[in-house]
Amino acid sequence: MKFFGKAISVLLAVAALSFGFSSCSDDDDEEELKVVATYYGFATGNVDDVPMIVKSTVRFYNSNEYTNDIDMTAVAGASVYSLTGTIEIGTYTGDPTKDGTVKMTATKEYDDDAKKLKDIAAADRETEDFVISGGKVTEDDVFDDGTGITLEKQ
Repeated sequence: MKFFGKAISVLLAVAALSFGFSSCSDDDDEEELKVVATYYGFATGNVDDVPMIVKSTVRFYNSNEYTNDIDMTAVAGASVYSLTGTIEIGTYTGDPTKDGTVKMTATKEYDDDAKKLKDIAAADRETEDFVISGGKVTEDDVFDDGTGITLEKQ
């Protein structure tokens, strides 16, 4: 089970994040929540010599929120570990529709023990750079052999 905790940590580092919320009212002045950019990546590799298949989708919304959804399967001996769903939610600054750096700050992340998203205390939040070049973002050193995952704008 120790491996699976590490696998979740690796996946959280893979890209960043996942599911935005918006309140609704009858006020016509409110802007409708829309996805402004989506990045998708797929990779296979080993973590601690355990084979993994990882699919990651990062969505940026017009509310300056982002979500990171993951579909991951790891096989360790006779055990199969699978996680599908949102692993991170946060806020961002920058323009995810074009090349450049988007600053992403996670406000919630998946807790493997609790099996749900949990708030990250404001004092513990870290800002990560999501560097877009040629419509792609690469997170290096995800797997044992040093390879990573590349997310491409859809």
